Amino acid sequence: MKGKKADEAASITLTRASRATRGESLTRLAASGAEVERIAGVFRAGASDRLLGPEATEAAVKRLSASGELAHYRLIHFACHGVLGSTDGLPPGLVLAQGGDQEGEDGYLRLDEVANLRLDADLVVLSACQTARGKRGRVEGVSSLGRAFLYAGCRGVVGSLWKVDDSATADLMASFYTRLKAGRPAGEALRATQLEAIADDQPPYFWAPLILLGR
Repeated sequence: MKGKKADEAASITLTRASRATRGESLTRLAASGAEVERIAGVFRAGASDRLLGPEATEAAVKRLSASGELAHYRLIHFACHGVLGSTDGLPPGLVLAQGGDQEGEDGYLRLDEVANLRLDADLVVLSACQTARGKRGRVEGVSSLGRAFLYAGCRGVVGSLWKVDDSATADLMASFYTRLKAGRPAGEALRATQLEAIADDQPPYFWAPLILLGR
């Protein structure tokens, strides 16, 4: 059943990462593993439909893309560190697992590398910091990780405008995906999840950074 886009049980790829790279001081994301498992439970995804810990490498993502397997997924979720980029010239990127067999990769999935992935997803969720932010160009607008995923072939991206809290984001994502599973459109599901957070008196810092790009 894996790879069939109509099959909800095989419709989600989930990844996490935990260590620093390129001089960034990044702590381990204690809640990301639980986040992945909760979302997998919503969709009854199998073990082969998620990459955890040291398996969630840049090389693994690129390998799934090159084989065409990644393009079979309707929903793709990354729970990891996001790096906005800095004055040293680094572009925005996702920090994936460090160490292990990297197959010549550095564990840092950069904006240009994202744009070269082969995707056909309805939605990619970037549960990471500042993934909807980027540098503003003269013509093309804001060059962000979220926009790069749209270039790669997905139709919608949920990203963040600032640094997100590890534990609170895991709870928000579980609620968001439960609504998606019930058939609600991504924009409506995200709005309902944020309204729920408001009703629970959660500060805007925890829920307000998440936005939908595309549809």
